[in-house]
Amino acid sequence: MRKSQLNNDREMVTIKVNFEYNGSIISAIFITGEIGLIIDITHRVPEGFVLADGQSAHFVLHPVLTKGVVIKLVDLKVKPSNKNNSNIKRVAPGTIIENKIHFMTKTEHEICRGTIRGPEKSKVRIQCPPGYRFTSDYWNFAIVSSDNPHQKVYVVPLQNQKSPKQTESLDSIFEHRTSLSGFFMTYSSNGIIPVFNGQGLTIYNMSNNYDLKVSHCADLHGTTYLEIAQDIWVNAQDVIQYQPLECRVEANEASDIRLFDCQGRVTSRGILTDQNIWYTDRKINVNGTTLYRVTETGWLSSRDVHELKKADSD
Repeated sequence: MRKSQLNNDREMVTIKVNFEYNGSIISAIFITGEIGLIIDITHRVPEGFVLADGQSAHFVLHPVLTKGVVIKLVDLKVKPSNKNNSNIKRVAPGTIIENKIHFMTKTEHEICRGTIRGPEKSKVRIQCPPGYRFTSDYWNFAIVSSDNPHQKVYVVPLQNQKSPKQTESLDSIFEHRTSLSGFFMTYSSNGIIPVFNGQGLTIYNMSNNYDLKVSHCADLHGTTYLEIAQDIWVNAQDVIQYQPLECRVEANEASDIRLFDCQGRVTSRGILTDQNIWYTDRKINVNGTTLYRVTETGWLSSRDVHELKKADSD
């Protein structure tokens, strides 16, 4: 089931997050998500600031918050010279910035994503996904931006034509294939998942938490690879198989709920205080324990929560 289908019946809410420093709102962002979703704003804090002592980096989306959330900040690194530019984020010269590149079709369907890094406003060349071309031959680069960490690049499918050289020489090294289906997502400890063509060459990289459609698996030199497009492969060690869900989970006890990553490692404790029911769109099994995803990177353990039947969650 696609994410768009899972979203149809979800109760969504949009929250305005206000960042406050010295009693003044210096910037704001809007976050939309399922009611009960855990939000981590650690990486959304404006450049040059950190969270104030005692200020939680997490909160749970709920209709009572629609009037706004205030996040208090301290330790201003670059102080604005006047009120007119107080919303402008300053980046120290030479700072390496990371941007996500989302390769999109004209119908806003995401084909894949990658990561670029570089100083502010630097030009970085990007490679088009296999089987696609840029909408413009001149659009083969992106400009690194601290204000636009998620950038869209539009691509269109290539015509189903092969050059003589491709027909003659580009034979796949993944010969012994077995049909495989299921739901998979990318994950690597370093956040970089190489994607290989049929000759075993890396053609681009993907980041974590990207959903894949797998059609075949193949063993090559003792390593298992999964086919995610026509003769396009990823290492099976860089993906996690999951079971899609459309339900809610409820805390067994109200205190000290632990948040895990997809490897079963505890990332935080006791951040869930006012909420005891959360929406989940998938579950995985890690060392015999079921984990339920409640944020893009956060999971709850079956030791702490249990699934609610649809009638109970309404």
